[in-house]
Amino acid sequence: MLSKTTPTDQTALVVDDYARQRHLLVAVAGAGVLVAVLLQLIATRRGVGLQEDSAAYIGAARGLLHGKGLTLPFGESLATPLTRYPPFYPLLLAGHAITPLDVFGYARWLNTGLLAATLILVALICRTMSRSAAMPLAFASLIVVGSTRFITVYAMAMSEPVMIVAGLASLYLLMKYLADARPQLLFASATLASLAALTRYIGVAYGVAGAILLARSRTQTRHRRATLVVAYLVGSLGPLAAFIAYNVLVVHDTANRSLGFHPSGLRNLSRMLDTLGSWLVGTESSAQGIAGLVLCVTLVAAVAALIRRGGAHRATAVVLVVWLVVYLVLVELATAIVDATTAGDYPRILTPALPVVAVLLASALHQLMSMRSRLGRLRLALPIACVVALAPIVPEAVRWGRSARINGVAVTRPAWASSRVLRTARETPRGEVIYSNDAAMVYLLTGRHVFDVPSDRDVSSLRRNSEFDAQLARMRRRLARRGGIVVYFDNAFTPTRRQLTDALRLREVVHERSGTVLRAARQHP
Repeated sequence: MLSKTTPTDQTALVVDDYARQRHLLVAVAGAGVLVAVLLQLIATRRGVGLQEDSAAYIGAARGLLHGKGLTLPFGESLATPLTRYPPFYPLLLAGHAITPLDVFGYARWLNTGLLAATLILVALICRTMSRSAAMPLAFASLIVVGSTRFITVYAMAMSEPVMIVAGLASLYLLMKYLADARPQLLFASATLASLAALTRYIGVAYGVAGAILLARSRTQTRHRRATLVVAYLVGSLGPLAAFIAYNVLVVHDTANRSLGFHPSGLRNLSRMLDTLGSWLVGTESSAQGIAGLVLCVTLVAAVAALIRRGGAHRATAVVLVVWLVVYLVLVELATAIVDATTAGDYPRILTPALPVVAVLLASALHQLMSMRSRLGRLRLALPIACVVALAPIVPEAVRWGRSARINGVAVTRPAWASSRVLRTARETPRGEVIYSNDAAMVYLLTGRHVFDVPSDRDVSSLRRNSEFDAQLARMRRRLARRGGIVVYFDNAFTPTRRQLTDALRLREVVHERSGTVLRAARQHP
């Protein structure tokens, strides 16, 4: 005789299934976080990676701690106000003063925590799409952790990790608000969006996307929607607007960038596809462009499937897609109007899009897998195809981890500890001046104030620098009056080392593969 299942038994089964799914989700998320943190710590064993932006953030943090405010200890003046970048990341770095760590060790552990937070947010967003989110989370975590482009950014003293965490948290809370309309969720979302914008200017994408999503909501009256949109814009973009207004009124500078018009072309589109493809096939593959194109087509199909599904899938997908579109549009506008070199930095600039793309792809795959009756045998072939497609990620991540463990990521202080070029700069008498065509890095590795060697090209527009002759004359006078050295690194910088030597009558005193030190004779009156 068959036993009957009572409503109480059915409720217990549902509760047990929910608990199992939750435990499985926690286990998968924990495994992803553990792998990511270990990879991060291995990669930064020789110290956190450094580059030119790192010098600005660390220099501004030191300036704040030394009572000079958010100023840069390198460049044309002794304390240039920080306007090229928003202030939040330097403020975070200044927090190292209350820890036993120096700013470099602090940045390393801060980014390790931010990487863990990123994967936790990916898990939470996957959870909003499906109760049984373990499989899509595992897929999304593999894409995120396995992408060496992504991990590289977190292994460096860069502001993107802070923006990504604040931005993803803002989007997650906005999803929650759109589901149950609790005001505190909207306030928290706007606050986090403001932190993203105060970390990087492109972070305004989170506030703009949030306003668009609130405007298209149909659960409120038109007047109520307008009020919410205005409040969200003020909360998310108001602090950054105040920072810019201060720069204009007090510092008389907006962002230390010259505006122009240099629209993005097919070459930039090719660079973008290469970057997207490198998320899947790695940075060494010659098939990056093809992989990027396939990824874009797959992403469009995934988004269409999620939106057509409806329910939580649709609501979450719409939030992520609106942000993704807004972000890409703003990146291209920045390239066309503000900085023509942005396209060359796509591997870093597009990093915030990776977790969003990973969640969309993983959720779409999970939805297809749940369609048992329609897929038939394809249901078994689909995950196999995905494993094959993602197969290059694992060996690429292992190769990158080994290389980073030995050589570090980008520039690290231990790698330059024995440099004669930097030792010469460090030992230059305080009364003399130091110039360099990479002033930020020389400051970061020596702690000395370094002036910029003028370039005959504008670094933002890539056009001729109309003030080059005047800047070179000022450099000549300063070297003649105080004496000093020029630390020159052979790269794409112009004028070349030979041109600069001839123009300023410099003599070579130190030369090694990493760079050259040129000395200017001091002219006594």
